[in-house]
Amino acid sequence: MKSIILPNLLCGSNIESETNPARSSASIYIRYTRNEALDRGLLVDVTDFARRLLHYPCDVAISGLLYDRFVQWDPQDSLLQVYQNQSLRLLSLLIVAKTAVYQQARSAQAIQFVFSAIPRDGLAVSKVAQKLKLVLGFSEQQFPVLTIVGEHDMASVLIPLSGSNEKGAL
Repeated sequence: MKSIILPNLLCGSNIESETNPARSSASIYIRYTRNEALDRGLLVDVTDFARRLLHYPCDVAISGLLYDRFVQWDPQDSLLQVYQNQSLRLLSLLIVAKTAVYQQARSAQAIQFVFSAIPRDGLAVSKVAQKLKLVLGFSEQQFPVLTIVGEHDMASVLIPLSGSNEKGAL
């Protein structure tokens, strides 16, 4: 079974963990399948929206942290900050991600790009640039999937699974 590996600080769970020797020996990582990460809210599935409006050819998810900071927006946020529309925030992110795919090598497994949006922090009223990564992987059923993660998400790190040449799918 393919799995993704997320840092313990994001997961807060004691599912199978391991130390990643490529990073600091103190970094503890938790292994999840893509479906488990979606069920736990570590990833947010935006496939329907992406396919319907932008004709994305495969499943798309956004890290929960990134979604909460740069997509999620409710009327209370508009009262505290400035008016924003959640659907337009998501649409903007997906357009920028799709544009990055066409601007960079189409065969790349991970594409980096910059997205600017007002962060959902209760204070900001102007856009902040955020470095993001669009990662191509495969679901448990071997279908291609895209995942958009933030620079500080740390979920953007794909780690080869032990005893396998495969990489975990985000």
